[in-house]
Amino acid sequence: MSSTFLIGLLITFMCFIVPAVMYNSAVRRNAPILKQISFIPICLTVAVASLLSYFLFYNQHQFLASMSLVELILPFVVAILIYVIACAKNLYKLTYVAFACGAFICSFAIPQDAVAAISPLAPIYNRILVAVAWTFFSWIFAYSDTCEAMSGIQAFAITAGIAILGFINAVPPLLGMFSAYLAASCFALIIFNWYPSRISLNKIDVMCLGFLVFAPISWAVCENAASCTIIFSMYLLIDFVCAALLLLTFSRKYRNLIDNTSCRQALQKGLPPSMAASFSCRIQILLIFFGAFQTMSSHQYSLVLVTALMTLWFLYRFRNLDQKERSIAEINRQVIEDLQDRVNDIKQYIHGDDE
Repeated sequence: MSSTFLIGLLITFMCFIVPAVMYNSAVRRNAPILKQISFIPICLTVAVASLLSYFLFYNQHQFLASMSLVELILPFVVAILIYVIACAKNLYKLTYVAFACGAFICSFAIPQDAVAAISPLAPIYNRILVAVAWTFFSWIFAYSDTCEAMSGIQAFAITAGIAILGFINAVPPLLGMFSAYLAASCFALIIFNWYPSRISLNKIDVMCLGFLVFAPISWAVCENAASCTIIFSMYLLIDFVCAALLLLTFSRKYRNLIDNTSCRQALQKGLPPSMAASFSCRIQILLIFFGAFQTMSSHQYSLVLVTALMTLWFLYRFRNLDQKERSIAEINRQVIEDLQDRVNDIKQYIHGDDE
């Protein structure tokens, strides 16, 4: 076992402990202000850990292109600035403009050789594409906050998936470390935000978290792992599209976009928040497996359609959960069974591609 792995594991553990201690301190002191700034401990902790790891372990030969220090640290700085603007009484109206400007700034910080690897388009168009995707992702991530722990679960699933890609060398190991740090901090958030929540999340917390989560997504895309990141984000994307389509029906009961999401629909039918979060975890685990198996496929986007259909089916079930599925033991048992079935399906699908 290499020293790099052990040091990375230790830093990952610290990225869990530091936010957890800060959240616990806020809860013990019963400080409303401290309990409502849940994004700040995550951002500061992961920024310090990532900066330290960059100086310790960065090796350009591990990357298909390159990664600069500015590219690494800028998303954290911009996220903090956006958070300050959103919380200022005189500037909060500029929040969405700040997200768009911040996304463009971060996209133009990507090195030329890295941004050229995104698509065959000219680098300037690739930068604009990344900036638009970054802004859009931050905006729709606000609609992940459908009940307690849901935003943390989705952020954890995406970053944990990219961390696994780093572990299996599908992306540079250092990039996997950065994602593991963010995943560990999100796990601490999940513990304190799980129903009944002790740490609250407001809209700007969730959007800034989404802004930060897109940073490792953009880095992974530059390392030719776009299809994997799409799969890891599939729950958020499909759920938002379904909610938007319901909104476009112009029906009275679908006027509120966030209430059209699968989780909110399930809650309205009486599903307890803890059961909703558990069922969401089930879907996210399957997406992590599919995203990891995508690296074994001979076709870059071969599993994207499969996971889209699978996620759509799971979200349909989520909206229509019956009384029998309210048991945690039953949900956990079904998770194991579904994982076994999906792994067997993936193996057959990959073997079919190879033939």
